[in-house]
Amino acid sequence: MGLVALFRTLEYRNLPTLLQHTGSPGFAELRTAGMNGMYLTDQALHQTALLVSALLITLV
Repeated sequence: MGLVALFRTLEYRNLPTLLQHTGSPGFAELRTAGMNGMYLTDQALHQTALLVSALLITLV
């Protein structure tokens, strides 16, 4: 499975696996005080992809 295919899902099926492998399985279960760990993880990955894209555009 490629990296692009790993995150191409609306149900966040692969994000718990990613969080387990990075040592943060408890973050996937976060659902308190209006915070949702899966949503926050998805947003962080999205921002990282935007940063890498901007760097590639700038440097290439």
